[in-house]
Amino acid sequence: MDEHAELRLDEIDENGALPDFRSSRMGTAEGAGRARGRLHHFHEFGGGDELAQELYEAQGGSGSSWIFNADHEDLTPEERYVVTEVREEMGQRAKEEADLIGFYVAWHRAGGFAGLERAGWHRSTIHRRVRRFRACFGTHPDTMDFSWITLDLDQLWREQYEKRIRWANDPPEYREPEPPDEDY
Repeated sequence: MDEHAELRLDEIDENGALPDFRSSRMGTAEGAGRARGRLHHFHEFGGGDELAQELYEAQGGSGSSWIFNADHEDLTPEERYVVTEVREEMGQRAKEEADLIGFYVAWHRAGGFAGLERAGWHRSTIHRRVRRFRACFGTHPDTMDFSWITLDLDQLWREQYEKRIRWANDPPEYREPEPPDEDY
């Protein structure tokens, strides 16, 4: 994430509506293409093709595992389909886990169950999300450590307080709209 990226509260209109970003679109639906580039690099240079081949074989595929290391244009349409299916399995998993990873971030950001409840989450919703999280990842969100996610919560909380202090110190005539309640 861009370390300087943040919602500019001065761009929120008097009705609390977010800015219309259609006039400042990215060049493509891929944005700057960072995520796509990272995945491509992983498959080309980070061992992704070998892991896809291993997954294909573990799932009972045989005879054409070489296709994961071949240039895409050298493959038949059927072979391209197999490569795409195996790789897209990871994308499907990302889709299924996105909400739960967001819950994990919210859990830690809010300081756990009581913090989520104080923020307005219903107890049964929190319990339901914890149950889904445990079913998916095998552990509670409070004890989960994703090896690929690092939360700098001290920095987050510090920035939130500093933003609120700046807002509180602005003279009323120059004051930006108050941040939403859930931004505590």
